[in-house]
Amino acid sequence: MELSSSEMKTIQHQYDALAKKVLKGEARSYYRELSKRAALEVNFSEMSEADLLQLYTLDEYESDYYRFEVSGYDVLVKNELLGEALQALPEKKRDIIFCHTFWI
Repeated sequence: MELSSSEMKTIQHQYDALAKKVLKGEARSYYRELSKRAALEVNFSEMSEADLLQLYTLDEYESDYYRFEVSGYDVLVKNELLGEALQALPEKKRDIIFCHTFWI
């Protein structure tokens, strides 16, 4: 079945109208989504110093600590100077300091 040129033209116009309608709907959805996102997001340059300070985290690794075992408990010391000083002590004196400090 052959379509006449006017019928072909009508089908093309209908297709064009449908395509434009779909594209306008998609554009509307896209701009609505952008608007929602803009309401929720804030640029870093617009944030206060206090807010910026909340946006970081520091990784902590087991290797950052000095580990001592005292009376069956693991005691972690993060301060490097203190950790080295405690490591230099004999074990008995170190245990006395930990037991006095932590009431173990």
